[in-house]
Amino acid sequence: MLKSLMPSSTHRLLQFILTIHMVSWIFVTSFYFWKERKSFLHILYLFMPIFLYTYVYGFSIQSLWEMEEVDSPESLPYHICSNEATTIRDQVESLRLEFNCRLRKVLCMSTIISYYATFIPMCFAQPYVHYDLYWVSQHLILCWLIIFSLLLSRAFCPDFSDSLHKVACHLGSWTRLRPNHIPSQLWYGDNLFPPGSIVKHQRELYKADGVLCVASEPGNPTHQRFQMLFNGSSFPRLLIGFHTSLILLTMLILLRTVEWYQLISIGTIIMTSFYTYIRLGRDFLTLAKMYEAERIIWTHGT
Repeated sequence: MLKSLMPSSTHRLLQFILTIHMVSWIFVTSFYFWKERKSFLHILYLFMPIFLYTYVYGFSIQSLWEMEEVDSPESLPYHICSNEATTIRDQVESLRLEFNCRLRKVLCMSTIISYYATFIPMCFAQPYVHYDLYWVSQHLILCWLIIFSLLLSRAFCPDFSDSLHKVACHLGSWTRLRPNHIPSQLWYGDNLFPPGSIVKHQRELYKADGVLCVASEPGNPTHQRFQMLFNGSSFPRLLIGFHTSLILLTMLILLRTVEWYQLISIGTIIMTSFYTYIRLGRDFLTLAKMYEAERIIWTHGT
């Protein structure tokens, strides 16, 4: 959002200033607790997420801002229609790796953000401050879920989900047949098979299931999972269901809350997440209806 509203040089300068500010705050706080309290535990609390960040991103500072640009058109992989089975399978592998990478980054960043936003203030509270441990634990989990959902909506935006759906339609699937004496042909990796074809692969018979063509390898569990998740409207409905459940859970907690500071906390969380939820719901409901209409057209066309 900020990148589209300011020049590139200004945006990079802002990123640099925020990075220096964050790193300086961590080191200054660490020096204070080392000098005043001689507390190794507090220093460990501050630097613990750095190990997770290094495991996921390595030693690249620029990766810290990847989630800001993850839904920009420049960073989105697009599906290119092809009549070659090997090309389709290569696209499936590429998008599968991109999907896993984005999910791993969402998990990492949501954990780091919620850790510094909720867990660190509790650890650095003064000894004479008493707080409700149950409420603090609930608040930590709820903040992690909200941050995870917000980052999830950016990492798996409708454009990226549509690319996954298109390549899944070209991939197709296979159904294992019993018995094995049905007339068939051998499966070759360079061939595209029309729906209804019966092939033999690794001493098993398979029937092609698809609406366009079938390029997947029979019996390949990775291709089966990819096609099951992204063919049709399963993935958009899964995301909408997750966000709806999270909103309902937050509303239930709000109804059971009586303390004024807890009401402010839960109300703020709901207000910050409702816009994203409505926008995401609108986009993915449109995609789900479009995929359903697409399926009906292909079914009647064949």
